[in-house]
Amino acid sequence: MKMWVKKMNKHGMHLLHAGESVETAVPSQSTGSMNGNVARQVGGLVGAAVHAAMSKKQDGGAAPAGGMADTMPRGDAVYVVTDQRLAVITYTVLGGKPDELVGSYRYDEIAGVEAAKGRLASTVTVRFSDGSVGAFEVPRMAKPEKFVEVLESKIG
Repeated sequence: MKMWVKKMNKHGMHLLHAGESVETAVPSQSTGSMNGNVARQVGGLVGAAVHAAMSKKQDGGAAPAGGMADTMPRGDAVYVVTDQRLAVITYTVLGGKPDELVGSYRYDEIAGVEAAKGRLASTVTVRFSDGSVGAFEVPRMAKPEKFVEVLESKIG
């Protein structure tokens, strides 16, 4: 988490509004991608069985479609809580530097947020004021619970 705040402050401030400050940030990946990574590492029939078993246990991803949730980026990105909004920023493959602003949500557009712990990653679920729900995975070592706590303080 601290690493991404540092990267944003050093290389990504041009992606934010003038005077905007970064409070916390976490890397994300599409829901279910951690399971796929584990299965690929194991490989073969055993890997396929591991992936199937892990997918059955997963809670995230099944949410009402449409609305604001459809604007949430898919794939690898960094979710950044600033003093003004929740920003979603892609990063470069080499060096991991902030690259492009791909999502921006005012705090009045977010109705709630929660994290469901998984074995390797937590699924962060964002409920929007229009009733739609989006989700993304955050590796457990990035402390998604702290991210949720900071974001909740902004919306609540």
